[in-house]
Amino acid sequence: MLRELERSDEFVIADLEAGVGNLNRMAESSVDALLLVVEATPKSIEVASRAIAIAIERKVGPVRVIANKIRTPAEGQMIRAALGVDVTEVPEDPAVLAADRDGRSVVDAAPRAPAVSILSAFAASL
Repeated sequence: MLRELERSDEFVIADLEAGVGNLNRMAESSVDALLLVVEATPKSIEVASRAIAIAIERKVGPVRVIANKIRTPAEGQMIRAALGVDVTEVPEDPAVLAADRDGRSVVDAAPRAPAVSILSAFAASL
């Protein structure tokens, strides 16, 4: 379906279910970038590790990793060490929780929040 939408002046961001099933069905070089959101838990890191291996094996885009809800430098280091790739760390940010509680986008509710700043810079790097 995404191939039908493909045009040089558009982009699509797909939020796929957690796990590696979708990666197993993707065609080689079918995405411009694969973004993996990882939390500092053994299960999340293990799934991300498997996803990276499959993406490399199947040549699915370049892989970019976002370490989400990072509370300490040790958590970011743990994810980096386990995955062996560059990681963009997004801190656990009370502004995100507050915006979610209020049913608002954090970008609108707190545009200068640390998480917003980091993710904006990350998006610009894509």
